[in-house]
Amino acid sequence: MPSGIGPMRSDEYRIDPADVAAFVEALLARRRRTTHGVMIALSDGFLATVPALAARAGTEGRPGSGRPRRAVAGRPAADVA
Repeated sequence: MPSGIGPMRSDEYRIDPADVAAFVEALLARRRRTTHGVMIALSDGFLATVPALAARAGTEGRPGSGRPRRAVAGRPAADVA
């Protein structure tokens, strides 16, 4: 499953809000089903960054939202440094 986070170019990543939302939804579903300590820790670490990542990408930051909210500092809404 694609994460929605593209390759780094010039110290920035291209973010696809819909793909990120789908990835986060799948990760949350797996996180709820597992009892594996390492999977829980890795999932929690990534999920903790999602609101900041979404804000920088200009989306609402809720799983399943994927709707553009605003551009960040004159950048297109999906460019994240």
